Amino acid sequence: MISDVSASFPEPPLPLGPSGLVALEADLLGAVASAKPRASTLDVIERVLRMRGGGGSVDSVHTALTTLALPVRLQFPLFSFHGNGGTWDDGADSPENTRVALTGLGRAAADAVSGTGPPVPWDLLNGSIHRGGARIAFTAKAVAYAMDRALTNEPIDTDHLDLCVASGAVARGDLQSYVDGQPTDFDLASTIVATESGAVVRGVPPRISPRTIADYVGRTYLLPTTDMTVGSDVRVNVWVPPEGGDSRLAPLLEGTDEGLRERIVLWLGQPLSQFLAEWIRRHGPDRARAGLTVLATTASE
Repeated sequence: MISDVSASFPEPPLPLGPSGLVALEADLLGAVASAKPRASTLDVIERVLRMRGGGGSVDSVHTALTTLALPVRLQFPLFSFHGNGGTWDDGADSPENTRVALTGLGRAAADAVSGTGPPVPWDLLNGSIHRGGARIAFTAKAVAYAMDRALTNEPIDTDHLDLCVASGAVARGDLQSYVDGQPTDFDLASTIVATESGAVVRGVPPRISPRTIADYVGRTYLLPTTDMTVGSDVRVNVWVPPEGGDSRLAPLLEGTDEGLRERIVLWLGQPLSQFLAEWIRRHGPDRARAGLTVLATTASE
């Protein structure tokens, strides 16, 4: 179950706008921001389609909307659903049956798009500039630190940077190479914690579903499992039978968990310092500092 998705990468696009979002995502933010509280998801989608002159489909816009709301995909969801918002394995309920609103961070992103609030590099927070298809991001505290160093023209110390995987998986790799803008191998791993009745596998890597993990553990260690994923708390419970279960649980707890890992290659496309310097140049130091204030507040929440 180790997945190696090494690939040749295209030339990276220029950094995105003040929200770090592509056009459709920005349109969704605007539509939800201008709609009534807890607006019908279908009403929001139809509003976006009208804004885009009929381009696209209900399904494509709904997919973009749910992607920005799913905690196991994003560190900082921009939308919250009222109704079944979906999980990693199962899609959201139909747009006719759900309502959607901005999260606090979604409101800040919407303000950045409209120009009523400061620009903030959400692309670093939610991973949209990362290559390799996985949304791995820096923590808000790490981005606030890097922004502050860039504003004062000081070097970025990787000891102050932390990666954050939305599902809670642990990312291991050469962070200096990554920050220098080089394609970098990362291993994503679950954490395994013993409990009174067995163990809990937490932080399933993004491309590996909890159901697959449960099947793997049951097949490899002959232990019954239950998928207990709730929101961004991605976990699988492993139960130990009263007789003879400990001998099968021990290898799992000792780290023979190769099947719980995923290997990916990520690329920022350019050095982090270069990305931030260009971002500051585009928006101006004063507005960048205002954005840093938003980030610092986010980091302390």
